[in-house]
Amino acid sequence: MAHAPGVAATAPAPVAVRSDRSAVYVSKGVDALLRAHARKRTYKRGAVVVESGEATPGIFCIESGAIAVVASALFQREFIFRFRQPGEWFGETTLFDGIGWPHQHVASAKTSVLHISHREAKRLVDAHPELRDEFVRITCARLRFTAQYVEELIVPDLQARLAYHLLVIARDVANRPPPGAPLEVHLTQAVLASLLGATREAVGRHLVRWRDAGWVTLRYRRVTILDPRALDAIASGQPVPLHSASVPRERKSFPRAS
Repeated sequence: MAHAPGVAATAPAPVAVRSDRSAVYVSKGVDALLRAHARKRTYKRGAVVVESGEATPGIFCIESGAIAVVASALFQREFIFRFRQPGEWFGETTLFDGIGWPHQHVASAKTSVLHISHREAKRLVDAHPELRDEFVRITCARLRFTAQYVEELIVPDLQARLAYHLLVIARDVANRPPPGAPLEVHLTQAVLASLLGATREAVGRHLVRWRDAGWVTLRYRRVTILDPRALDAIASGQPVPLHSASVPRERKSFPRAS
């Protein structure tokens, strides 16, 4: 089984990221239909699930673990574009255009997936028109996510982007935590930097300043947000004194991270 050495070294522990939220998840009825025709596969951390350029690998759903979507050609280094999460079906676009996948998919932890072959998936789509409608819907959701992601990357303020993404990731994993409750993100600084198109050193400098201000704590592969309101304000572009323990909320530069 193929492996991607760099991803295994920087990918997160089993908890992971769902940046584009629930819009990329199929309905319960469609999920049950697909599961009835799927076979289970298991991948070790760092194993390649789908190679870049594969045209007919079929469709997948993550049962447990997480999968990093990796673009390895950018700047001659790996760039983690996003993570796919448990319950998410993906690979549907190749059913319609037959074009190879643009990004490598790598298990960022021990990961179990459900797999339906390309031929079987096409047969299901032909037999069940509701599948086609559902796949079109989640493809549109992913297009919107990509457009938003590009917009965020061109915002020059790395501090605002870092605060925004930490809050989105933490609140998504915590599943609507109480307002003001501490939030945890289980990612390395290298992975955070890759998601933001930044260097690990630049991300680390901001995190250390926030730690010294009492807004976060830093542990191995973990950032705990102690003061979400402070990071909300930073994400909105508001000036926040480093000695401030909390700040009021005002106009947002990014969509609300909740």
